[in-house]
Amino acid sequence: MKAICNLSISLFILFFLVCSLPSVAQDSLKKNIEKNPLVLGLRSHYGFILPHSKAIASLANSNPYGLELNIEKLLIKESSWRKCYCESKAGLLVSYFNFDNPTILGSGVSTAIYFEPLIAARKRLFYSVRGSLGLSYLTRVFDATQNPDNQFFSMPISFLLGVNFNAYYRLNQNTLLNVAAHYNHISNGGFKMPNKGMNFPTIGVGVFYSWQSLVIPDRRLFTKPPINKKWRRQVWAFGSLKTVSEPDSLPNEHATVYGLAANIGKQIGRYHALHAGLEFTVDGFAKTMVARTRQNKDYHQLTTFIGHELLLGKFIFSQQIGLYLYNPFHRTDAIYQRYGLGYQFSKHLLVAASLKAHRQVADIFDLRVGWIW
Repeated sequence: MKAICNLSISLFILFFLVCSLPSVAQDSLKKNIEKNPLVLGLRSHYGFILPHSKAIASLANSNPYGLELNIEKLLIKESSWRKCYCESKAGLLVSYFNFDNPTILGSGVSTAIYFEPLIAARKRLFYSVRGSLGLSYLTRVFDATQNPDNQFFSMPISFLLGVNFNAYYRLNQNTLLNVAAHYNHISNGGFKMPNKGMNFPTIGVGVFYSWQSLVIPDRRLFTKPPINKKWRRQVWAFGSLKTVSEPDSLPNEHATVYGLAANIGKQIGRYHALHAGLEFTVDGFAKTMVARTRQNKDYHQLTTFIGHELLLGKFIFSQQIGLYLYNPFHRTDAIYQRYGLGYQFSKHLLVAASLKAHRQVADIFDLRVGWIW
């Protein structure tokens, strides 16, 4: 609790420093619309760990706490608005989290990029949803002899995925007060086992400040995004790496997982689309396990899936639920979920990153290149 008090005092001091700075004159608002303001933010966090597996249940009574620094741009130019057809923010965060168990869990320093569409941004009280993707450096990881209880992490460098819901209160033209609910996930994406991953929701309280005005222009002055009534057809090529560490008597070995996917869908509103498709995977992890365990099983996979896409201009947030149609090497559940973030570079070219998970366990993180027409 002493650490939390220190964090709160730090934010309180920052709040007074920010509020003591002069505000930008109202007549500069028109000039500021021509550029995207730079915004600095500081947040404190306090949360808990979700006990999503029996292997980590005894450690889930910890309460992670930390600090987060944000450097971002408020995207209010019309050219920026057209990239997602929404008011938004994009930036870089650097955070420190103490997992409240120094011997087994240690702490983590993370950096991530994020994109944050805003809701009712012209009002004094407004909201947003943020998605973030980055890397974490972890001070304590699994070791069979020295730290066998840490089933969360097995690599010092792991992936950070986050989603959070924000409420902002506009104190003046330059200052925003913030309260946020965060859902954070850290894992290595299946590169090395054990990889239970840590899911830890937190509550964040902070302040955001810009030397430029943060008043949002009226987007009704901008042209609304079109609704595409044609079928959306997509094909994808994807690939990733996994580390095979079983059985323990054999050395670790890297395996390549790659494949092709195709889906067809329909836009059902200005910002939403539904789709369904098939995915074929050459599972190098299963291939290596078949060789190591001397089993006579096929390592190829065929799945079918349905999904939803949130269309924010060039940005695409996707969620899928899939079912294995062919999977002779049964190392996973029959159903999986996938979460992806993509960017449309041109009329046809897409790039994306996605996380595939089976229930609460992250299975694989991959990179994708797609073609849409």
